[in-house]
Amino acid sequence: MPTQHPDTPSAALRGVFYRDDPRSEPSPLVVDVSRSGREYPHDFRSPVALTTVHDNISMYVDEIYAATPDLGGTLLYACFPNMYIDTNRSARDIDPELIEGVWPGPIEASDFTQRGLGLFKRLSRYGEPFQERKLTIAEAQERLARFHEPYHKELARVIKQTHERHDYVVQLSCHCMSAIGAPTHADPGQQRADFNLGDCHGTTSSKETISFLEETL
Repeated sequence: MPTQHPDTPSAALRGVFYRDDPRSEPSPLVVDVSRSGREYPHDFRSPVALTTVHDNISMYVDEIYAATPDLGGTLLYACFPNMYIDTNRSARDIDPELIEGVWPGPIEASDFTQRGLGLFKRLSRYGEPFQERKLTIAEAQERLARFHEPYHKELARVIKQTHERHDYVVQLSCHCMSAIGAPTHADPGQQRADFNLGDCHGTTSSKETISFLEETL
């Protein structure tokens, strides 16, 4: 399913990302939409139905934030689905159960990986097996090199450039969440707020910024 890119994106790497720069007075805002991609690589395979795949993707979040450049912000969008490789996870967040053989690099498996929701998905959010088979080491490394690394390299470049221009950056990493925690989530069956503001336990944002966003919403 092709992504509806801007008519003339400021920059793009086919199948990986597009970037849309400010179309008005530049602001320190950077919006990255990393989990809404709908361009499936040729080797994407899953035993679950496509509707289930879509239910595990933050569908159409890019359209919600499409006006970011008109407001002076920079929009960066990952074209590929997070169910292929998740840029919202560390490159070391490897699930050994999904890899055929012994992973040659360091592994820092997060709680997400323990629940099957790491860099490469072992389960859907409802607990269904998501992979047809284990990934070879070469396949996993190729996904990292072709998709995960270029996206993060571009995001880091945009943040650095914006910081140099304004002396600070407001980066919003945007995706959607289910209204009720799914079986593989940390809050299964629990009702969630309409908007969830995360700051990685106070390590990625000032209290003032979070308070401003909360008041605005």
